[in-house]
Amino acid sequence: MDLTEYVEAKRKAAKKISSDIRERWNNRIVQRGLHLMGEAGAVQYLADYGRGIGTAKVIGFALCAESEGYPEMAIGFWKKAFELEIGEQPIDLNLPENSTANIAPKKATSRTKKNTAENPNIPELPPHLQPGRIVTMQPVDAPSDRTYYIENPDYWGQPKRDGNRVVAIATQDKVYYQSRSTNLRQQASIEIDRALMETAAKIGTFVLDGELYYKSCTGSEHRTGSQAATVNIESGLPTVQPQAVYAIFKCLFFQGKDLTQLAESERIEAGVTVGEMLVSLSPEFEILPTFRTAAEKLLLAQQQEAEAREGEVWILHECRYVGGKDVKNIRW
Repeated sequence: MDLTEYVEAKRKAAKKISSDIRERWNNRIVQRGLHLMGEAGAVQYLADYGRGIGTAKVIGFALCAESEGYPEMAIGFWKKAFELEIGEQPIDLNLPENSTANIAPKKATSRTKKNTAENPNIPELPPHLQPGRIVTMQPVDAPSDRTYYIENPDYWGQPKRDGNRVVAIATQDKVYYQSRSTNLRQQASIEIDRALMETAAKIGTFVLDGELYYKSCTGSEHRTGSQAATVNIESGLPTVQPQAVYAIFKCLFFQGKDLTQLAESERIEAGVTVGEMLVSLSPEFEILPTFRTAAEKLLLAQQQEAEAREGEVWILHECRYVGGKDVKNIRW
């Protein structure tokens, strides 16, 4: 079954669009103007609220977009529904003229060319830094108390963010986002995507290691956009949308150099350099602060405790980038 057949079948079987979908359309899509962004608006909505979303709900949004007169956005939802139910990504489509027009595929097979989508290759990157192959350095539970790391000059501290580990591989044409489990994932934000590509066009391909989280109107951090949206609703601000934030830990590739073979301090420094460019372009980036001296690290611990956060990340600042859980290099 190709996408055209899939969409026709789902339209025929469609029931009335639920009030739940209508409410989300008005409060989450129209309020942000996502319906005016075409297919990109659907991609953005799914990035913010689509974690664990079911096929039926995605189809509901596609039908809602069509009924409201936004067939371009509907295409984005139809593609996602097809991917969820069929297990494959559909090929690109010609834009329909109206909500009932056929979605005509280009002259190609109905199956995705998996070697491009699932196994991208960026010539300037070494094999271990290709999208989908980066094994991130993971923290382990600290065997010593905070005082040891605060007083030990070999360790630097960073605050822990409550989100998902995401590696961003940025080129001037495309950005790839990889999870800790090495799966490629959707973009988190159109604005984040744009800023990364714009920066890569200026300085060349780079790879960032960081944390993606969503901020609510109260400033609380969440792993998904829907969790942050729930806080906004409970706070009496249902139309205020959660903000995606990418917190930069460090840079793994910069100016044509593989930084994983160098000291952690150099990766952090490169992350600050790239981060300053990104922060100037968008408020959806954060350079995670690094605390180096004993006095700074004590302040970090006090701040984390006062804000009732999980803890801090303590990094051996002269270590190389070792994928997996290394008991010496990184703790929290």
